[in-house]
Amino acid sequence: MPQDHTVEEKLHHYWVRYNGKTYRSLPLGRRGARRPMVQAFHIRKMVTHLAIDRNCADRYLS
Repeated sequence: MPQDHTVEEKLHHYWVRYNGKTYRSLPLGRRGARRPMVQAFHIRKMVTHLAIDRNCADRYLS
């Protein structure tokens, strides 16, 4: 991901800000486990919502 993004940890989710938009649904993990196995639909939804280039996302997330 390019460096013009921010990630803010909230009570149950991460808020990812990029390109003037915020994705508020990236889970922190169950009961305080801060390195969760994130389900693929969260990634697809975040990429679509934040208008991230799919090729760029594939390079960084695969």
